Amino acid sequence: MNQANELFDVTIIGGGTTGLYTAFYSSLREMKTKLIEASPFLGGKVSLFFPEKKVYDLGAIPGATGEEIVNQTIQQATMFDPMIIQNEWVDHIEKQADGTFFLTTANGKTHFSRTVILATGNGMFTIVGPDLFDLKQDENVRNRLEELEQYRGKRVVIFSNSRTGMEWAAALKDIAETVYLFNEKDNYVKAKDHDFKLIEQQNIKEQRQITLTEVNRKNNNVVEVVVSDHTGKQELLAVDDVLVYQGISMKQTPFEDWGMQTEQGRVTTNTLMATCVDGMFVAGDAAIYPGKTNLIASGYSEAMTAVNSAKQYLDPKASAQIYTTVIFRDK
Repeated sequence: MNQANELFDVTIIGGGTTGLYTAFYSSLREMKTKLIEASPFLGGKVSLFFPEKKVYDLGAIPGATGEEIVNQTIQQATMFDPMIIQNEWVDHIEKQADGTFFLTTANGKTHFSRTVILATGNGMFTIVGPDLFDLKQDENVRNRLEELEQYRGKRVVIFSNSRTGMEWAAALKDIAETVYLFNEKDNYVKAKDHDFKLIEQQNIKEQRQITLTEVNRKNNNVVEVVVSDHTGKQELLAVDDVLVYQGISMKQTPFEDWGMQTEQGRVTTNTLMATCVDGMFVAGDAAIYPGKTNLIASGYSEAMTAVNSAKQYLDPKASAQIYTTVIFRDK
């Protein structure tokens, strides 16, 4: 078998926090591990939806931001050099006569594995942003808020009709020189009274019924924007960075096409995180069972169980679990 069709012990589908931790634990259990993530970034929903927010329900690191959690989980996941592939959507999984799995992706790539662990969540989320003036081509235009320090002392414009845009503005209020929050609508999707209080800050300039009408660029960066209010009055603003968020779209993971039994759009499983297909396991938000909680910490626990089950599936004589205090006692 050539390198492109190399056989792995475990292939993890999904590179969110659960998938990343699964990669770490699978490698720790000395299984040849591959992780395939559909999007261009790792960290899943944590990276996408709350990188700047503090998380308090994860043991031992209360108050860590989503971005910090993702970065540390990536660091942990790569300790034993598993193969990590990004920008590949798995659209077909077939169990072959010899018991191994044949996976194909939307771009025609093929993968072979002895077991598969699903850590996809419900699917791939994509942030929706306006295509006005080809904003996606500009280096200083982003649709995710991360690495807050890069905005220190900057003039930041946020175009958003969502509560998320309000949260971004609030996160930047003590970092950026000025934050402009512009909304084409007259209200924000899913906004609560608390969110409006968050943006009542001196350096947050929030306006609604505002339209982007012109963009001026220099060296592939937006340097000025012209916005118009509902009366047609225009304003020219010098900017350093632009953030855009107009909601999300989701591409559903095709669980049933892969032979999975589902409930409420998730894969049914048992206490071993096994699915109805021998050799396929599930962890994280993709899973459903009585008492299931959709938390980062739950995903980590389920990841360990899924990996231990995969290990014993491949080697019934293998120990049911391991202890890092034993593995690393001399380190």
